[in-house]
Amino acid sequence: MLKITRRDGGVAELREEALVAGKVVPGPPPVRRSAARARGTTAPGARATPPRPSSGRALVEIAARGWPGTETERLAGWTLRAAGGFTARANSALPPASWSDPDDVAEEAAASGAGGTSAVPRSPGVDGTLDGTLGRIRHWYAERGLPARIQLTTEGPGADPALDAALAQRGWTPERPALVLVGELTSLTGGAPDHRVTLRREPDADWLARYDRAEGLSGPAREVLTGGPSVWFATLRDRDASELTPDDGEFDEGTSPPPAIGRCVVDDADPGDAPRWAGFAALAVDPDHRRRGLASAVLAELARRARAEGASAAYLQVTPDSSAALNLYRGLGFTTYQRYHYRTAPRG
Repeated sequence: MLKITRRDGGVAELREEALVAGKVVPGPPPVRRSAARARGTTAPGARATPPRPSSGRALVEIAARGWPGTETERLAGWTLRAAGGFTARANSALPPASWSDPDDVAEEAAASGAGGTSAVPRSPGVDGTLDGTLGRIRHWYAERGLPARIQLTTEGPGADPALDAALAQRGWTPERPALVLVGELTSLTGGAPDHRVTLRREPDADWLARYDRAEGLSGPAREVLTGGPSVWFATLRDRDASELTPDDGEFDEGTSPPPAIGRCVVDDADPGDAPRWAGFAALAVDPDHRRRGLASAVLAELARRARAEGASAAYLQVTPDSSAALNLYRGLGFTTYQRYHYRTAPRG
């Protein structure tokens, strides 16, 4: 009998007279670091590095698709979003990928000797001025009974300090600062599956009972939660999912909400050479159940699903003063990629 070692290390036996021909099959080629990053793995001997999108703007747009407004309109390179006031993210405007004040461009051109007319401002606005664009933005939100609010990247790739300063000069108030963290999905899925966690395409009554913004949840709010390319809702209950009955998910006022929940959305745009991204949000844990690994368990099952759909990188947004959340995410390998805040138009 002949013993043949397969590429995967397994051994097969074959009668010698049955052998017609054979050759030695070379091993798999070495994994290139770029390919390893695209798959969410680390090449042998390579140091793990945080994933990076193709650009800072790319991640802003990925996150916008993952938490969409129910109404969106383009205006001279700006993206206006509204959703009945549910969350600032879904009710704010995104500026163009590159912006510069026309007056600043002219001054820079004159200083360099190029002349004020040779420099063309990048997406200055509807009528060539920032004030004209801001007026249109304010009118658009006023028609919907909402304050005019703009989301601005303030630090990291894609930051636009010039636009932030221009809005500050016009009295737009800064508010709600946040961090954008990024990490590898593989750092979340090392353990065995947790059968207490169930995944659904829609938030059931149990999930909504734990969600801290669910009180009086309106139609637009539900559209935002379920909007996005591929959305999953995770619910961690006190018992194994195999023990659930058809009535589970229908919240009973006489019982406590589930200890932990979370949401994940997997982006569907072609990432090219960049990784495919999954965004985490709405992670909530009962205060009486914290420090028991429940948040990590929810993230792990959502990450497992996201990897099954081809994602390898993850992003999430968190406020800078959420020390407990930051400690959790840092411990899972997430690092800060960007900072952003909103500026709201002055009254009047």
